[in-house]
Amino acid sequence: MSNLLWMVISIMTAIGVTAISVSFSIAMTRPAAHAAVPGNSALPTAPMQRLAITACASSFVFAVTGTMIVLLEGPGAYHGRAGVRLLVSMLALAAAISATVPIWIARRRAARGHIVLDERDEQILARAPGCQAVSTLVVAAAWMIALTEVFWSNGHVPIAFIGLSFWCILVVWALALPAGLLLGYRVR
Repeated sequence: MSNLLWMVISIMTAIGVTAISVSFSIAMTRPAAHAAVPGNSALPTAPMQRLAITACASSFVFAVTGTMIVLLEGPGAYHGRAGVRLLVSMLALAAAISATVPIWIARRRAARGHIVLDERDEQILARAPGCQAVSTLVVAAAWMIALTEVFWSNGHVPIAFIGLSFWCILVVWALALPAGLLLGYRVR
Protein backbone atom coordinates (compact mmCIF):
# COMPACT_ATOMS: atom_id res chain seq x y z
CA MET A 1 0.00 0.00 0.00
CA SER A 2 1.13 3.54 -0.59
CA ASN A 3 2.22 5.77 2.25
CA LEU A 4 -0.67 8.14 1.53
CA LEU A 5 -3.21 5.37 2.05
CA TRP A 6 -1.55 4.30 5.31
CA MET A 7 -1.54 7.92 6.45
CA VAL A 8 -5.27 8.30 5.70
CA ILE A 9 -6.05 5.04 7.53
CA SER A 10 -3.96 6.14 10.51
CA ILE A 11 -5.57 9.59 10.72
CA MET A 12 -9.07 8.14 10.40
CA THR A 13 -8.26 5.63 13.15
CA ALA A 14 -7.07 8.40 15.46
CA ILE A 15 -10.14 10.56 14.76
CA GLY A 16 -12.47 7.59 15.23
CA VAL A 17 -10.88 6.55 18.51
CA THR A 18 -11.04 10.09 19.82
CA ALA A 19 -14.73 10.41 18.90
CA ILE A 20 -15.58 7.06 20.46
CA SER A 21 -13.63 7.91 23.62
CA VAL A 22 -15.36 11.26 24.02
CA SER A 23 -18.87 9.93 23.46
CA PHE A 24 -18.28 6.88 25.62
CA SER A 25 -16.86 8.91 28.50
CA ILE A 26 -19.88 11.20 28.45
CA ALA A 27 -22.25 8.21 28.44
CA MET A 28 -20.38 6.31 31.16
CA THR A 29 -20.31 9.21 33.62
CA ARG A 30 -24.05 9.83 33.64
CA PRO A 31 -25.22 9.70 37.24
CA ALA A 32 -28.26 7.54 36.43
CA ALA A 33 -26.21 4.65 35.09
CA HIS A 34 -25.47 2.12 37.82
CA ALA A 35 -24.02 -1.35 37.49
CA ALA A 36 -23.22 -3.91 40.13
CA VAL A 37 -19.70 -4.78 41.15
CA PRO A 38 -18.84 -8.36 40.09
CA GLY A 39 -19.10 -10.63 43.11
CA ASN A 40 -21.08 -8.12 45.20
CA SER A 41 -24.43 -7.18 43.72
CA ALA A 42 -25.27 -4.83 46.62
CA LEU A 43 -22.42 -2.40 45.92
CA PRO A 44 -22.83 -0.37 42.72
CA THR A 45 -19.80 0.69 40.73
CA ALA A 46 -18.89 4.36 40.63
CA PRO A 47 -18.97 6.16 37.28
CA MET A 48 -15.18 6.65 37.41
CA GLN A 49 -14.71 2.96 38.11
CA ARG A 50 -16.80 1.95 35.08
CA LEU A 51 -14.96 4.50 32.99
CA ALA A 52 -11.58 3.17 34.13
CA ILE A 53 -12.57 -0.41 33.29
CA THR A 54 -13.60 0.47 29.76
CA ALA A 55 -10.69 2.86 29.18
CA CYS A 56 -8.20 0.23 30.33
CA ALA A 57 -9.77 -2.52 28.23
CA SER A 58 -10.02 -0.48 25.01
CA SER A 59 -6.51 0.93 25.26
CA PHE A 60 -5.15 -2.53 26.06
CA VAL A 61 -6.66 -3.85 22.81
CA PHE A 62 -4.92 -1.10 20.81
CA ALA A 63 -1.63 -1.70 22.61
CA VAL A 64 -1.73 -5.45 22.03
CA THR A 65 -2.60 -4.94 18.35
CA GLY A 66 0.37 -2.61 17.85
CA THR A 67 2.67 -4.97 19.71
CA MET A 68 1.57 -7.92 17.60
CA ILE A 69 2.20 -5.98 14.39
CA VAL A 70 5.73 -5.15 15.53
CA LEU A 71 6.40 -8.72 16.63
CA LEU A 72 5.04 -10.24 13.41
CA GLU A 73 6.62 -7.73 11.04
CA GLY A 74 9.83 -7.23 13.02
CA PRO A 75 11.76 -4.09 13.97
CA GLY A 76 13.26 -3.94 10.47
CA ALA A 77 9.80 -3.48 8.96
CA TYR A 78 9.07 -0.77 11.53
CA HIS A 79 12.20 1.06 10.43
CA GLY A 80 12.05 0.38 6.70
CA ARG A 81 8.34 0.56 5.86
CA ALA A 82 6.52 3.84 6.47
CA GLY A 83 3.14 2.11 6.44
CA VAL A 84 4.03 -0.17 9.33
CA ARG A 85 5.60 2.73 11.21
CA LEU A 86 2.49 4.90 10.74
CA LEU A 87 0.12 2.11 11.71
CA VAL A 88 2.04 1.25 14.88
CA SER A 89 2.33 4.95 15.75
CA MET A 90 -1.41 5.50 15.29
CA LEU A 91 -2.25 2.41 17.34
CA ALA A 92 0.00 3.70 20.14
CA LEU A 93 -1.67 7.11 19.96
CA ALA A 94 -5.09 5.45 19.92
CA ALA A 95 -4.16 3.49 23.05
CA ALA A 96 -3.00 6.68 24.78
CA ILE A 97 -6.11 8.60 23.74
CA SER A 98 -8.57 5.89 24.71
CA ALA A 99 -6.91 5.53 28.13
CA THR A 100 -6.56 9.19 29.11
CA VAL A 101 -9.19 11.27 27.28
CA PRO A 102 -12.24 9.68 28.95
CA ILE A 103 -10.79 10.31 32.41
CA TRP A 104 -9.89 13.88 31.47
CA ILE A 105 -13.46 14.47 30.24
CA ALA A 106 -14.90 12.97 33.42
CA ARG A 107 -12.76 15.33 35.52
CA ARG A 108 -13.93 18.32 33.49
CA ARG A 109 -17.57 17.24 33.77
CA ALA A 110 -17.16 16.86 37.54
CA ALA A 111 -15.58 20.33 37.79
CA ARG A 112 -18.54 21.81 35.91
CA GLY A 113 -21.06 20.00 38.10
CA HIS A 114 -22.41 17.62 35.45
CA ILE A 115 -21.44 14.59 37.53
CA VAL A 116 -20.83 14.21 41.24
CA LEU A 117 -17.67 12.63 42.54
CA ASP A 118 -17.51 11.76 46.22
CA GLU A 119 -14.45 12.07 48.46
CA ARG A 120 -13.33 8.54 47.64
CA ASP A 121 -13.41 9.29 43.90
CA GLU A 122 -11.44 12.50 44.42
CA GLN A 123 -8.80 10.72 46.51
CA ILE A 124 -8.44 7.93 43.96
CA LEU A 125 -8.17 10.47 41.12
CA ALA A 126 -5.48 12.34 43.03
CA ARG A 127 -3.44 9.19 43.71
CA ALA A 128 -3.79 7.45 40.32
CA PRO A 129 -1.04 9.46 38.56
CA GLY A 130 1.43 7.94 41.01
CA CYS A 131 1.00 4.65 39.17
CA GLN A 132 1.91 6.45 35.94
CA ALA A 133 5.20 7.72 37.34
CA VAL A 134 6.30 4.37 38.71
CA SER A 135 5.30 2.38 35.62
CA THR A 136 6.96 4.86 33.26
CA LEU A 137 10.22 4.75 35.18
CA VAL A 138 10.22 0.94 35.31
CA VAL A 139 9.56 0.59 31.56
CA ALA A 140 12.13 3.25 30.66
CA ALA A 141 14.74 1.53 32.82
CA ALA A 142 13.91 -1.86 31.28
CA TRP A 143 14.30 -0.47 27.73
CA MET A 144 17.55 1.29 28.62
CA ILE A 145 19.10 -1.79 30.20
CA ALA A 146 17.92 -4.14 27.43
CA LEU A 147 19.06 -1.88 24.58
CA THR A 148 22.41 -1.20 26.23
CA GLU A 149 23.13 -4.87 26.79
CA VAL A 150 21.95 -6.06 23.37
CA PHE A 151 23.73 -3.39 21.32
CA TRP A 152 26.82 -2.80 23.48
CA SER A 153 29.15 -4.41 20.96
CA ASN A 154 27.69 -2.34 18.08
CA GLY A 155 28.34 0.94 19.85
CA HIS A 156 24.94 2.32 18.81
CA VAL A 157 21.25 1.49 19.04
CA PRO A 158 19.28 1.25 15.78
CA ILE A 159 16.78 4.06 15.35
CA ALA A 160 13.83 1.65 15.10
CA PHE A 161 14.32 0.60 18.73
CA ILE A 162 14.41 4.22 19.90
CA GLY A 163 11.02 4.83 18.30
CA LEU A 164 9.58 1.60 19.63
CA SER A 165 10.80 2.37 23.14
CA PHE A 166 9.13 5.80 23.00
CA TRP A 167 5.78 4.34 21.93
CA CYS A 168 6.03 1.60 24.54
CA ILE A 169 6.71 4.13 27.31
CA LEU A 170 3.82 6.33 26.12
CA VAL A 171 1.37 3.44 26.03
CA VAL A 172 2.41 2.21 29.47
CA TRP A 173 2.10 5.75 30.83
CA ALA A 174 -1.42 6.02 29.40
CA LEU A 175 -2.52 2.55 30.56
CA ALA A 176 -1.24 3.22 34.06
CA LEU A 177 -3.84 5.95 34.70
CA PRO A 178 -6.96 3.78 34.40
CA ALA A 179 -5.05 0.90 36.00
CA GLY A 180 -4.25 3.20 38.94
CA LEU A 181 -7.93 4.11 39.22
CA LEU A 182 -8.93 0.44 39.19
CA LEU A 183 -6.31 -0.34 41.82
CA GLY A 184 -7.59 2.53 43.95
CA TYR A 185 -11.16 1.24 43.83
CA ARG A 186 -9.97 -2.29 44.51
CA VAL A 187 -7.92 -1.31 47.57
CA ARG A 188 -10.50 1.01 49.12
